[in-house]
Amino acid sequence: MTVHTLPPAEKIAALTGGFIAAINAMKNERPKAQALYSLLVSPISKRQWNSVIIVPDGSLHLLPFEALQNEAGTYLVQQAAVSVAPSATVLAALRREPATMASREFLGVAFSAPPDNEAAKPGDRTLSDLRGGDIKPLKFAHEEVDKAKTALGGDGHLLEGIHASEAELKEQPLSEYKVIHLAAHGFGDETAPDRAAIVLSPGSPSQDGLWQAREIRKTRLNAETVVLSACETGTGRLQGQEGIMNLARAFLAAGARSVVASLWDVDDRSTATVMESFYQHLAAGASVKEALRLAQLDFIKTYAEQASPYLWAGFEVIGDGTRKIATTAKQTDITAKNGNIRKGL
Repeated sequence: MTVHTLPPAEKIAALTGGFIAAINAMKNERPKAQALYSLLVSPISKRQWNSVIIVPDGSLHLLPFEALQNEAGTYLVQQAAVSVAPSATVLAALRREPATMASREFLGVAFSAPPDNEAAKPGDRTLSDLRGGDIKPLKFAHEEVDKAKTALGGDGHLLEGIHASEAELKEQPLSEYKVIHLAAHGFGDETAPDRAAIVLSPGSPSQDGLWQAREIRKTRLNAETVVLSACETGTGRLQGQEGIMNLARAFLAAGARSVVASLWDVDDRSTATVMESFYQHLAAGASVKEALRLAQLDFIKTYAEQASPYLWAGFEVIGDGTRKIATTAKQTDITAKNGNIRKGL
């Protein structure tokens, strides 16, 4: 083990805050990206590695490490696959978990909340309580889950429109799905982490349409990965060495081996593009963290100078990102190849 001492937390927090502000404003973030790379990555860059696991603290919970750049302007994502773990203990526990025995391949949920959402019952939180009612429709949510299902071989179940409700979701055999994808708005609650929520339609008088962290933790999951394609699912209240309390950690506590979550209000169109590529690589046999890395590299290559980190760096893998998914698409491909080999013999 080699130990490197980092600069004072205040210095890192100031750089991180400026870096994230520049990304969200789609301004020149390179100077701060390179300064952070120099402080955080350069001390270990002399070693040969193609995978990095971050156990962050403080402001580093909010830092998109993939978007850090070296002196040559090369992104960290172009050098290695990056994932985040709440702690080394949690990561070790996740890695001890056997491969999932879930029998169903994919559950996709797509819900685009209207700006004047009236989901909550009187006395409950409403979207206006959470974010001043400024809720934009997710125009590409349906496309996102549909293409994900297709990429994985089409063996999946979708909940969309009025069926993308908290009531119908809770009726699903959630422990039987290998991959769960939620394309919906999500909110981190800085004052009460347990009230962070995924926004859905209520579906019944007994539900408020807010699937909260405290409810998620009580759910039993066996998913290799849960994808939270929503706004601010990865952020929440910073709790020192205990890390960040958020929706992603709630899904890990429920039994998911990894979670793909967002760090900021991710652009809807670019999210659909990154997610389509992510599932194609996942179906081809890449691990969760490598599939996300390849999808981000695809985006950078395709859009070149227009590939602002705001559009592709908002997602991170939390947990054990080394898992691969045995998908229908992959199994069909293997069967076809084996058939060709037998014919050749």
